[in-house]
Amino acid sequence: MSSKTSKSSKASKASKASSASNLLGKIKKGNALIGVIGLGYVGLPLALVCAENGFKILGFDIDKKRQKN
Repeated sequence: MSSKTSKSSKASKASKASSASNLLGKIKKGNALIGVIGLGYVGLPLALVCAENGFKILGFDIDKKRQKN
């Protein structure tokens, strides 16, 4: 492996570790924004539990009956 590839790979790993650490910090503090795709039998209860625990929720669904502005 070339030196350039090795440096790029290390930088990528460091960036991923930093992103993961940042996300875990937000989850622990309770200020992460959680996106739920599909608000059916699984998604809606999941979104509700997360909201009840203080998280901000952004739900997506293509079914017009489940959408609210």
